Amino acid sequence: MKLTTKLLLVALSCAAGLLVGAFFSNSLKRKRDFFSELLSFIDSVTNDILFRQNGIRAVASSFQGNCKSKLKSVLEEYSRTPDVIPSFSFLAKGESRIVSDFFSGLGKADLNTEKSELSNVRCKVEEFDNFYKEKCRTRCSMFLKLGLLAGLAFGILIL
Repeated sequence: MKLTTKLLLVALSCAAGLLVGAFFSNSLKRKRDFFSELLSFIDSVTNDILFRQNGIRAVASSFQGNCKSKLKSVLEEYSRTPDVIPSFSFLAKGESRIVSDFFSGLGKADLNTEKSELSNVRCKVEEFDNFYKEKCRTRCSMFLKLGLLAGLAFGILIL
């Protein structure tokens, strides 16, 4: 084999390794982005309750335009049918339960109870957000580096 063909095979295997690493880090990044945007949404709902009082559906409709994560589809589904709780299959069981409880109880209590429930949910979601930010900070780069090294090793073995 020519040297250029060998180098091309090594480069392709490195690229494939990077793609595999990016695939594994993608789920962590999606959860990190979801919880970060959910915190912003909770803050928007809290500010609306305290000051404007436009209604939760109006806040959800205006907030979903700025979303880039899975929260956008959740808010679209919630805006259409607020009685039906959206599915959170991409979250773990405990996380899904807390988020679905948040959406099911949203707008069903008086002002003081709603404020306290929002602050409680915000604390729980903030814990998830910090957890996934830390996990993503440490593991996402590790997945990419391991993928690159595995691709490089595979490329060398092919030669």
